[in-house]
Amino acid sequence: MLIKDILIKNIQVQTKDKIALYYGDQILTYEELFKSVMNHKSNLDGKPELCGNWGILLPNSTDYIIAYFLITFLDNTIVPLNVNEKEKELQATVASCNINLIITNSSIIEKCKNNLSDFASSMSFYNIDTGVLQVSNKTCKQKTEQKPQTENDTVLLLHTSGTGKLSKRVMLTHNNLISNIKSIIQSLKISEKDCSLILLPLQYASANTSQFLAHFYMGASITIMKGPFLPSNVIYLLNKEYITNITCVPYLLLVLFEKLPKEKLANSPLRYVCFGGGPSPIQRIKPIIERFSEIEFIHMYGQTEASTRITHLLGPDSLTKLGSVGKPIPGVEVKILGAQNTIAKTNEKGEIIVRGNNVMKGYYNHNEITSETIKDGWLHTGDIGYKDEDDFIFITGRKRNIIIKAGTNIYPEEIEEVLLYHPQIKEALVYGEYDDDFGEIPVAKVTIKKQTKGTLEKEIISFCKSWLSDFKIPQKIYIVDKLEKTLTGKIIRSKEVLQ
Repeated sequence: MLIKDILIKNIQVQTKDKIALYYGDQILTYEELFKSVMNHKSNLDGKPELCGNWGILLPNSTDYIIAYFLITFLDNTIVPLNVNEKEKELQATVASCNINLIITNSSIIEKCKNNLSDFASSMSFYNIDTGVLQVSNKTCKQKTEQKPQTENDTVLLLHTSGTGKLSKRVMLTHNNLISNIKSIIQSLKISEKDCSLILLPLQYASANTSQFLAHFYMGASITIMKGPFLPSNVIYLLNKEYITNITCVPYLLLVLFEKLPKEKLANSPLRYVCFGGGPSPIQRIKPIIERFSEIEFIHMYGQTEASTRITHLLGPDSLTKLGSVGKPIPGVEVKILGAQNTIAKTNEKGEIIVRGNNVMKGYYNHNEITSETIKDGWLHTGDIGYKDEDDFIFITGRKRNIIIKAGTNIYPEEIEEVLLYHPQIKEALVYGEYDDDFGEIPVAKVTIKKQTKGTLEKEIISFCKSWLSDFKIPQKIYIVDKLEKTLTGKIIRSKEVLQ
């Protein structure tokens, strides 16, 4: 089965009039969505020179969903882009992912074209508002016929880390995604009667797979949050008669539910809340689970490299095993790799490794890193944890250098690369510092070449703003005399994770 088949099967007679999505005042049935995709497809058919990797530079919206399926119906590969990316970030992504066309809208297209002026000879743009295709000046020497994709072809390239030389994108095939979708549906008992409220960015794995695609697979519905995130607006939507589930990061869970009186959701059909993707303060989450006992709170664990979901801590165990991320979802195997690459004993810490059809094809154009990450069919997650006597999994740390701010992964090496462009910085170390609200925030220690007058810390933060998206900018700069190093001269990093 291919991703486009998810939409095709929902335009059968029995489901074509079913509502596929809500977005503000906009409501689309599956048939209306399909017709919109086909109308845009007719504007782009017969252009083999545009085959390959296509970017989507759109916010969460109906247009994003249309663009997503449009690319699959043209047998191209989807590359979701962040509308808040700065110029250098966008340029690096386009270059590293070999993108030759970007689908965007009227409010973004001119800025996008200006930011990618260096790519003018090879970049095309499709305005989804007007249906106008602006083809690059580049002419193909040889037009080849587009080959239909198969289940094992890459349909989606999702961001994992870095820009420039550090950039990595996860290659997910149709089979990877469909496999994980089926596992999620079975674990969460998703039916055609469900409707998922999407708060998280669709360009990330969780919203993409466990909400958007999983619900469409079942002929269910999604509601895409429109406009800025405001708790009052979310609570209003949760009391709509059709919202049955949401997925959020721990930060959003606390913002929404920690001080919410139970009666505010008295009329809500909400049946479950999935949360995860960052440090989870269990002492603050426990009272929420106890107060809203009629709602199932499911602690999840996943990775982009695993299409998204790996484990669920389901409702019956949410309090008795609080702090655990549960057990593997159907079709996914998890082991703990202990010392000397042997399987860890009960309560013994080791690296979490994962196997299943949901495990990625690899990193795009990074064969060496792929072979280091997938060994004998097992995905080495870089996360540290253990299994208790009942086989419940607990995560205690991570080997990889990831900062998780409000559920969003931040990669220190990317920020360090930018810091080292500053003329006054000699060395840099970026790491996560605990924060009550966000879980972690990025901070940096730097050594400088010479002392200068003024507040260099503020100048460095300002410098970062021209290179990095706002959420990646270090919140604090510590100027130090030296950074600790190994005997080989490598800067020592802390591998502890906050839980």
